[in-house]
Amino acid sequence: MKKFYVAAAFLALGISSKAQTILLSEDFQGSLSNFVVGYPSVTTTDANWYDWDEDGIADGSTAGTRPGEWFLSYAFAVTDSLTGTGDTNTVFAANSWTNDASTPVNNWLISPNVTIPAGATSAVLKWKSAPYQTPLYMDGFVVKVSSTDNDLASFGSALFTGAEYTAGASSLGSAYGSYTFSSGWIHGWDGSAIVAAEIEVNATDGSRNTGILTENQINLGSFTGQNIFFAILHTSHDDNLFSVDDISVEVVTGVNATNAITKIATYPNPTVDYVTVEYTSENGSAAAILNVTDIMGNIVATQSLGMINAGVNKIQIDATGFARGTYNVDIKTDKGLGKVSFIKN
Repeated sequence: MKKFYVAAAFLALGISSKAQTILLSEDFQGSLSNFVVGYPSVTTTDANWYDWDEDGIADGSTAGTRPGEWFLSYAFAVTDSLTGTGDTNTVFAANSWTNDASTPVNNWLISPNVTIPAGATSAVLKWKSAPYQTPLYMDGFVVKVSSTDNDLASFGSALFTGAEYTAGASSLGSAYGSYTFSSGWIHGWDGSAIVAAEIEVNATDGSRNTGILTENQINLGSFTGQNIFFAILHTSHDDNLFSVDDISVEVVTGVNATNAITKIATYPNPTVDYVTVEYTSENGSAAAILNVTDIMGNIVATQSLGMINAGVNKIQIDATGFARGTYNVDIKTDKGLGKVSFIKN
């Protein structure tokens, strides 16, 4: 364990009188009766998910039977320790193998409306995703949010981008540095080598390692008090398959005046190196301690923050020494304990 001087991005929340609420949850295990295959309703409120194949390009796979829109599938992506108890290993999948490298698929998965409470001090969208193949034919995707309605045109710029394969011969095997990817988060890659925790190595073909469902998240704090829709848009040029699972929107509400820390913002998150965390302490707090743990619960960094002053505080975090993945952060004060997760790319 290293001394934590500046270590990893965090969002800290006291818990003196808080409630954590899951506003939306979908694990693709039960009935999909509220899933509509077709163009969204273009309304400000809607309890249905919408599954829309915008591109309309035919399947180019060997079998030629894959749907154009998202479809329920057994998990071709390896299910790891992030898979929940009782999960029957079904996911929502989308196909990009079209034999048309010049035109990307645009497979939209649009959520029901979700209202982020005005009193929420934290709001996070979480999901797990994986490409079927990596590095060769790795699929790309983006996540967008609309605060008006669920029309495609209402969704703004991407809040999260997953990169896709663009070039590199199959004979290069698993040497990720020899492949070219579009901009964005690269599944299972730390810039130079395969990350074992996120790639299932294919012993027979190192260019086609199977992705592992890996948790990602984005901060929805800027949408507090608003009714929103979010969209996972699978957009990729003639690659292969992509899957998502365990989608949720989680908020923390009901924090009273004794809460030590509120109004948190972090930028940028996900991060590859440094992050600035800005937060407001209503009353100040003494003897604050920050711990960072990996997904196995091991403490990887710790720091005494000392006295937190009332008002706006900032801290710069250095995440360069961390492996790629999701980390949990605890910040302990005399007013309570806050918890949250962050992503290191």
